[in-house]
Amino acid sequence: MHIHGGLRLLEMEEMYQIHEAAMSLIADPGVQVAHEGALQILESRGIPVDHRTQRVRFPRELVEETIEKS
Repeated sequence: MHIHGGLRLLEMEEMYQIHEAAMSLIADPGVQVAHEGALQILESRGIPVDHRTQRVRFPRELVEETIEKS
């Protein structure tokens, strides 16, 4: 455990667990995007979109590829 200025810094394993949980959540159940224009843009880029529920499911591979590029 690392303490810095009264704050506890996360261990690598904890960061990994948070990352994995986030990846799972944005893939399923996904993210609600309440903007039709944004839904159309995402769908045009091959991202699964359910227009009825406004739910976008971001594939893990796409998210990780985008993170790598940033």
